[in-house]
Amino acid sequence: MRKLLLLSCLATLGALVLSGCDSAPSASSGGNGSGTGDEFGSMSTLADLVKDKRGQHQSAHMTMVITTAGESFTAEGDVLFGDNLRLETTLRLPETAPVTARLVDGVAYVRYRDKPWMKVDTEGKLSARTVGGAVQRIKAYIDPAQLVPRLARSGRITGRTTETVRGEQVTRHVVTVDVRKAAAEQTDPEFKKTMDEAGAAGATTFPVEVWLNKDELPVRTVAEIPVKNSQTGQSTKTKVTVDYQDWGKLVDITAPPASDVG
Repeated sequence: MRKLLLLSCLATLGALVLSGCDSAPSASSGGNGSGTGDEFGSMSTLADLVKDKRGQHQSAHMTMVITTAGESFTAEGDVLFGDNLRLETTLRLPETAPVTARLVDGVAYVRYRDKPWMKVDTEGKLSARTVGGAVQRIKAYIDPAQLVPRLARSGRITGRTTETVRGEQVTRHVVTVDVRKAAAEQTDPEFKKTMDEAGAAGATTFPVEVWLNKDELPVRTVAEIPVKNSQTGQSTKTKVTVDYQDWGKLVDITAPPASDVG
């Protein structure tokens, strides 16, 4: 039951970025909520920087941790960004043996232990309780060039510090996103529903943090997304952390041979 609850929460989170993530508006077009003369810099500038720098590096190794309802869902592997996003990752769900997953041409292939690959169309109507649904949530959060610009108009930079991550000096940007503005800026009904429910449950803002290295490439993003607890009616938080390494590494991800797909 806890695993089903976790994946159900992931389905809700996906609306934040899946709502038009392939056609995210430019962060510099229109207001961004940060105002002029912001003490910590312009949110639109940060969004454009992340989009530009990630655009120059099409691959990376990533580690993702999503924590909600007292449980954690993790994924680690390589990703090839772009319009035809590809990834290969190991999924670790609560009380379940690790599962290998590939995303190629919009299709997820999952493999449990030494069983044949299973093919799941992530663009079809999926239950949030399937591993394919979990892969689609990864797709939503994995690209910082989609995540940060998506929140540019409803967020403002409220903090900046210098820190060390994995022995590397980085700059941490703290972004505060306005729930009401986040709901109003999109026309996607699922996105609006997520933010409206969070607002009705008492959430007014939520934080997103972005760590950039000396080359201004993301090394970590963290988002604490407010979601409505269906049992209590109150706002609760789901934390999504993604770490990036080896930007520009050689990545070759292809669909499994047809003979290996069950």
